[in-house]
Amino acid sequence: MTEHAGGGGESFETLKRLKDTETAADAGIARLRREVAAKIAAEKERAEAYVVASRTAAESAREAALQRARADADAEAARILAEGTPGGDAGPALDAARRAKLVRAVLGEYAGGKNGSG
Repeated sequence: MTEHAGGGGESFETLKRLKDTETAADAGIARLRREVAAKIAAEKERAEAYVVASRTAAESAREAALQRARADADAEAARILAEGTPGGDAGPALDAARRAKLVRAVLGEYAGGKNGSG
């Protein structure tokens, strides 16, 4: 039996080293998985922030374009009315109600969300 005891101690040390190596490898794999998950989460957050910023910029650009279009339409409507008014001045001839009706007719849904009627 003593013959097996000497060989068993060596086998035990080999198994212990193998188990330590396996434990270290498992810990390394777990660490790498956490790092990869953290990187993926960070990239996802960065992409989501980019999408939000892009949508905000697009909405701002759309609103600016609508405001320019409204201003251009107002100026064009005033010019057209001025040409059709005796004396060439649209001043008193373009009261608020007529102006609002004209803007709604020209811009339709873009004139404060109303359609061309009214």
